[in-house]
Amino acid sequence: MLDIILILNSIILIFLILIQERGTLGGSIFGGFTEIFFHRRGLESLLFKLTWAFLILFIVFSIVRIL
Repeated sequence: MLDIILILNSIILIFLILIQERGTLGGSIFGGFTEIFFHRRGLESLLFKLTWAFLILFIVFSIVRIL
């Protein structure tokens, strides 16, 4: 049962990452300053929060599966 939950969580996490707007972090990688955690509104904010939530769930489920 835990394996199925982990697979579904992985698929949802991949989908959430792929539908986010591209190029929002590129400037900060090469030394530019961008406000990563500010000015998110509406759907963009929801996608950002859901991505973090599913990432945390993925990590928790993976650790529980190992134990």
